[in-house]
Order: sequence, then C-alpha cells, then structure tokens
Amino acid sequence: MHGPLPLTFRHTTAAAVMAAVDAGESVSLVGAASTGKSNFMAFLCRDDVRRHHLGDSAAAFVFALVDSHSLAADGPLEWRVYELVLHRLLQQGEPLGLDAERLEFFGRLYESVVTQRDALLGQRYLEWLLEALCGPGGRRVALLFDQFDEIYRDCDRSFLLNLRSIRDRHKYALLYVAASRDDLAHLRADHHDVEAFYELLSLNTIGLRPYDEPDTRTMLQRMAARRGVEAPPDPAASELYALSGGHPGVLRALYWAWADGVTPPGDGDAAEWLNQPAVWEEFTKIWRGLGEDERAFLVTLAAAAGAAPSRRASDASRRLDLKGLIVSDLGHGARMFCPLLRAFVHRRQLLGDGGGVRVDRERRLVWVGDHLAPSLTQLEFDLLACLAEQPERVFDRDELANRLYPKDTSATGDGVQDNRIDTLVGRLRKKIEPDPENPHHVVTVRGKGYKLVEPDSV
Repeated sequence: MHGPLPLTFRHTTAAAVMAAVDAGESVSLVGAASTGKSNFMAFLCRDDVRRHHLGDSAAAFVFALVDSHSLAADGPLEWRVYELVLHRLLQQGEPLGLDAERLEFFGRLYESVVTQRDALLGQRYLEWLLEALCGPGGRRVALLFDQFDEIYRDCDRSFLLNLRSIRDRHKYALLYVAASRDDLAHLRADHHDVEAFYELLSLNTIGLRPYDEPDTRTMLQRMAARRGVEAPPDPAASELYALSGGHPGVLRALYWAWADGVTPPGDGDAAEWLNQPAVWEEFTKIWRGLGEDERAFLVTLAAAAGAAPSRRASDASRRLDLKGLIVSDLGHGARMFCPLLRAFVHRRQLLGDGGGVRVDRERRLVWVGDHLAPSLTQLEFDLLACLAEQPERVFDRDELANRLYPKDTSATGDGVQDNRIDTLVGRLRKKIEPDPENPHHVVTVRGKGYKLVEPDSV
C-alpha cells in the first residue's frame, strides 16, 4: 500500500477543519508530539481531499502549506516567514488565477524579498499578492502553518497583529490553519498582547487525537508495505492498537519492534514494551511536550485505581483531552488513552527526573536521564551496575577487575587488568555519555580509579 492515504483518513478531524475553512474561519490545530500533524496538514492540501470535503467550493481555494522546517536557515524570523509564505503561494502558478504577466511581476518582487531580507518588504509584497488573489471574483486563500509553535512563540508581537490585520482586509477570503503541540495561549509570556490574533484561531480549536482503529490498520498496512512484508494479522493488529491507543509515533515504534520479532506480551506485563528504546523514546517525546500542570495531572491519574473520579475539569485536563492523551468516560471520570502511558508515568516516578544514570538490574536496562541507553554487553552492564551500587564512591581498577573477572588469575603484578578495565570504561562511555571524550557520568579520579556521578553532582 504505497499509494495516497484514503479519503476517509482522520475523517472526523479533517471534516471539522474543512467545515471551518469553508466558512472562512481560521483554525488552531493542537496535537501532542509525534501525533502526525505534518502528515495531516499535507493530507489536507491534496486536491482530491479538498474536493471530497469542500465539494464545489474547492475550486475557489488555494491551499499553501507553510512548514516551519522549510524556513530559511538564517535571517530575522519574521522575514523568513514572509519569504516562505510568498514562495509557497507563488509555487501554485496557474491555480492562482493570475495571468503570466502578473505572475512574472510578483516573481520579481519575491526575488527582491529574498535578496534584501527585509521583513517589512515581505509584508508589503504579501499584501500586494493577496490583493491580487482575493479581489472580487478571485481566489480564497488558506495558509496552513505547520509547526507553528516557534512562529507564535518567537515572532515579534507586531508580526502576529499584522497577520490579523491582513486577514481582516480579506475576511472570509483569507484564513489560517495553525498546527502546534500546545494551546497557543501557553506559548507566549505576553499572550494578552497578541490576543487579537489568538482569538482569530481559538474560536475553532481542534484537537488532533490518535488514530481510530480503521486508520490504525491502514497505517500498519502502509508500514508493512514499506518494509515489503505482510501486514500484522488481525490479533496482532488489535493488540498493537490497544497498546498504542492509536498514537502515530507509539504505533510506529511498537510495529517496528513487532516486525523485528519482539513477542507481544499477551497475558503478561504490557509494560515490558517500554523496554524497547524506540517505544520509550516516543513516550518521552510526548512527556517533554507537556506543561508541568499536565504532567502533574497524569501523575495523579496514574496513581488512581482505574479512572480518576469525575471533578470539574482543570485547564490541564482540558488540554490533555484536546490532545487525546486522556479519555473521559461518562460517569467514570478520566483515564489515560492507552495502558502504556500509565506504565510510562509510573516508571518515570520510580526513576525520577534527574539527569543521571539509573540501572535496572532485574531487567538489565539502563536509563541516561529519561532515555534508554543502547544495549550494553554483559561486561559493560556489570561494570556500570558495580559503580551504581555506591554512586560517588571511587572504585580502583583492582577492585573492578576482581569483580568483573573473578576467575582471571592474571590480575596481579603485570597491569593487564588495568588496561582491560580502561578499555571497558571507554566502550561504556561511548554508549552512555553525550560526549565520551568529556564524560559526565562515569568519571576518572586520577590516580585512584572510576566513579559514577550522582545526578545532583553533574
């Protein structure tokens, strides 16, 4: 299944966005990390998707995808946004409805924006282009801002207010769809100073929640096709959906693990999936993208037996519900969207949030901060476990050699074990240190040996 996504993909959310677009309303699309925002925004820009949702109105629209990852590498952020918007619009060519002479004219204006790197120039030329596009009998323009967090957070307030002003001059003919990880109100300290822009989008705040089961099965088939293998059979597909809750990033990590031969736990402990580094990393991405109040809510929810009791919704629970990370059960309060999220929160509580190294001897796993370390050899793990028994204590080479090589009788006198321990430490550092040449976790105490540094000492 290498073809385009079916028109039914994320149908409920796509229909809600397109209904707002058809009404000339702007939209704030909010989704947690790795929830497929970029994929969804590109999907909305497809001609057949627009025709499917907008019907006869589709012909009047020009959709331009403004992806923050495509911004110019340097220069003032405001100028980089104007440059990309102009570029994406002019890429449309003939569908803009402009004759060749005017297209050439605006092309020359765009070139001057590129060379002069002036935000005001970019703003004025964009205004001219929109006047030409959105005049009587002209096109309707939808600017889809993917990865909008940086733009909203870091652009000068006057830039956002100018976007509002430009839209007001072309009411119902110009609109914005802005995708972000969080509600925009939580991205700026001076949020109230840009409220005129915020209220333009906030009236249509739509959450990009995890896939439903049909979309999950579609994506599993597509992932299998990319690998050239059969899609998971029905029992495994259902298990992967239940474990992931349909979250795109988590589903992908679980599928690749399953495709590599990891056995679903069945009646065992589903939390064992968190021992897969890619699965752990996906939940870590989700966690990092949350506010402190959202994290605190999830910790409370994880500690509750079953669903949390129904209470008046807090702002944190509202945002978590918007992102699809919690589900409200009628009469039973809120629960997490999948069992692995609860297990992840429990394990984070046990690990703590420090930036140091933690060793799980039972599972033979190592965390560096909140990352699972790459797989260690038996000797590498035993060395780290030995140091972790007494963090901050200096272990000399002879003690480490006797612990790691108890049957080796060549440990005395010739320095062989010293070299062996040094080599082993070097291999371990390559796996757990951000910069092995300047270690922060397993450090050398000159003339004495090695120690594992406590997180608070780093």
